Amino acid sequence: MFKKNLSFVFILLVTISAFAQNPWTFNNNSLNGWTEYRFDVSYNPSSLILTTKGQNNPRLDHATANVNADLYKFAIIKMKVATGGPSLLRINYGANFKSTIVTPGSSTFETYIINMTDVTWTGTVNDLQLAFKDNDGTAGGSTHNSNDVNVEIEKISFVENIYSGATELYVDLDNGNDNNIGSSSAPLLTIPFAIETAASNNIPNVYIKEGTYDVLSPINITTNSPTPIVVSPELTKKVTMRFSSNRNIRFYGGAKNIEFKDFNLDGQSNTTDHWTILANYVWQPELFPSALSGGAIAFQVEDAEDIKITNNAIHDFYQKAVNIEDGRYVTIKGNVIYNIALTSLSGGHGIMRQQGSGSFPANDPDDSNKYRWDIDGNLLFNIHQRIYSWVPTKGYLNMTLDEGKPILIDETPNHDLGMKARIQNNIVAYFKIDGIRIKPTNYLEVLNNSLFSTEPTGADGITDTTTGFTGSGTPFLNFKCFNNAVDVAASRQPYELAESIGSTGSTYNDNYASHGPIAPVDVADDLGTSLFKNAPNGDFTIVDGLPAMGVEPGVITDLVTRAGSFNVTIADNNWVNNHLKNAQTLFDNIPGVEDGIANNEPVFLDAGIYDASDLEFNKGRKSYYFTVNPTWKVSKGISDANLNRGNGLDVYDGKYEIVTPEAYSEWFDHIKSTYLRDTDGNNIGDTPYNVIRYGESDIRQDKVLNDNSLHVVEIESNTEYTTTKADGYAFTIDGDLLIDFKYTPVGNEVFDIVTAGSITSLNSGSLFDDVLVSGYSGTYTLEVVSGSPSILRLTLTDTTLGNKDFNLNQVVLYPNPSKPSEGFNINLPYLTKNNVRMFTTLGQEIDLSVNHTSNKVSHFTPSTTLAKGIYLITINTSNSTKKLKYLID
Repeated sequence: MFKKNLSFVFILLVTISAFAQNPWTFNNNSLNGWTEYRFDVSYNPSSLILTTKGQNNPRLDHATANVNADLYKFAIIKMKVATGGPSLLRINYGANFKSTIVTPGSSTFETYIINMTDVTWTGTVNDLQLAFKDNDGTAGGSTHNSNDVNVEIEKISFVENIYSGATELYVDLDNGNDNNIGSSSAPLLTIPFAIETAASNNIPNVYIKEGTYDVLSPINITTNSPTPIVVSPELTKKVTMRFSSNRNIRFYGGAKNIEFKDFNLDGQSNTTDHWTILANYVWQPELFPSALSGGAIAFQVEDAEDIKITNNAIHDFYQKAVNIEDGRYVTIKGNVIYNIALTSLSGGHGIMRQQGSGSFPANDPDDSNKYRWDIDGNLLFNIHQRIYSWVPTKGYLNMTLDEGKPILIDETPNHDLGMKARIQNNIVAYFKIDGIRIKPTNYLEVLNNSLFSTEPTGADGITDTTTGFTGSGTPFLNFKCFNNAVDVAASRQPYELAESIGSTGSTYNDNYASHGPIAPVDVADDLGTSLFKNAPNGDFTIVDGLPAMGVEPGVITDLVTRAGSFNVTIADNNWVNNHLKNAQTLFDNIPGVEDGIANNEPVFLDAGIYDASDLEFNKGRKSYYFTVNPTWKVSKGISDANLNRGNGLDVYDGKYEIVTPEAYSEWFDHIKSTYLRDTDGNNIGDTPYNVIRYGESDIRQDKVLNDNSLHVVEIESNTEYTTTKADGYAFTIDGDLLIDFKYTPVGNEVFDIVTAGSITSLNSGSLFDDVLVSGYSGTYTLEVVSGSPSILRLTLTDTTLGNKDFNLNQVVLYPNPSKPSEGFNINLPYLTKNNVRMFTTLGQEIDLSVNHTSNKVSHFTPSTTLAKGIYLITINTSNSTKKLKYLID
């Protein structure tokens, strides 16, 4: 093979193309002057078929080849060899030869290139032989003998430039070499080099060799090709590329006329689970390695033109499938796009036309025959945001999921008039916020799209907004909206297009919705029925008998077939956003806070103060305010201005604001107003808790509960209840516990409400300072079960009640103190041992006997004589619980 410096000379030969002295193309049922030896000959319309017949070393000879050896230094033979055929091709001229290894068993024609450069390759060469041998590791090869094996030849040529007349280059991203010639047997290594080579030599195809590749660096493409180049897997083969960079396939620097087609592109963002990301990386995203986070953006189109992204499977990127900035004439067609933005720490979308870019001068209008960008015939599903996006520099984190849109079109900055754009024939499914969201764009067409979601919160259909639009003129000039089908939850808006439909020149017709409020009311018809035959299971064809609408049937078939070819199942991932657990997991994992280690808080220095939101004060939101570590503040470039919001809560100026999810604040406020802390020991709550913990969280650091805290466990059933997991870490109990039953227990039920590497308590007598129980009045035990992991276990031992329920507000225990054998009275009748229990300060239960001394009093006596000291009496009825201290003197 030739050296790299020589290859650059070849690539730069773009002046006058060099042609073979006498290229032989076998498309005419003729040997074209060649003579076969030891072959049988037959023909295809475009190839010569040579069939071996059991004789050694078959050949193809030409006695008058008339090749100018001083000019033409490369032989190019395009052929395919069947299994069992020769594995080395030798070109003999006189007493000399050159050779190359060939690949028997190929189902497609391969291009073999032989470098004829040699001191003996000179003058005019007439006598040529193509000798078919076996590869034995030597240049000359060994004897070949086979029978009834075909060697098909399309073309033989001798050229000055190895790429003259070539129609394809090959790339092997693992085993290629950019010093190679780019043939199937000697592929190049990098895609940008192959594209540059193809553009310089008018080669239309760059084929990637079959395989699965880990692409560790971005594929940066700047080639301005005068003619279209298609980058795709080699014919009939499959190629998967796995990425872990930010902008993985990037078109910029004037790139032009490039198409990426038929690839399986895997961002690998699904390798780390949701709770691990929340616990370990939200507060310190710089610790999130790319090996775990995966790839951010599959295709990034900056200043580039005539870029096509077609027929690919694009999945598991944590930011976007396609991001268009200054791209012009960008076509996104036929792609299957799914599992995008699920693990992003800073938002993300499926296909985005990004704000702040994408305008061109008025004196440089678009080609009127081209769309500036064309999103046509794609399948997008399971694209949504799960993690609250955060840019630390802003001085706040708003725990709202408002990103993760399958298609988002931001405004064109200069509100260009000389353009048109289109969103057409796309299936958008299983989304959790606006399926298609558009901002001011002139000459925009939204046609024949099918949208489906059952998400009851946030998942609107096709919507617009002009928020932030500062341009002049109507926001959506000549907007078109036809033949769309939107099936969303009845509580959501299938169409909210007041700004676009209200713009000058807008036209619309034949849009339909299954149900829900439509704005403007005449933009679509509410049919009051499901539009798709079986959308939950991936069938988006329109129900028989309904008007024609949505994605055209042929496009649906094409997309479903393509999904199948990539082994993609079209189905809802049924993710449910658990805002309470999300928020608590984040609060529990603020690095170093409440971990029992002093001066170990790199981000925030405390657990925060809960109050009304300064940032979202006009929406009634609630927030936590945190003291900021000064070093972290400087490292993130957080200005004092961003920490002083100026909306009336000046007491929190200088603190970092975390706006809690509405579901969390509603829950928190209910608990805070319902349950108070008993600070004076009279069994009556009197003081609000400083800290309230939701009982479901994943903790990835040691945790010490606050003394003035309430840990809330909610039990929906004997199998559904909140659990805090701190496996591998120390969990230290303090403060109070609320056990809130949402159902009626049946008894003998067990709930593991905390699991951890170890579980201890700061209290000497009981695990918690106080235990509050709601919705249950039977007996229970609360214990730590040591093991791997250790478990804080709640066991319901009995749910039987006494004959009556009683109001415990006025209950009295007497005498108190009493003598060791005296026992005690409770001024309630008909109590049983199921209602009244006695414990030592270490939590050991003492058996009681009971005697109803009257219809107003119940008398209890310990079964054994007790030592002097303090004991705990719990009184339970079906609607309340009371705890009393009992002294034996």
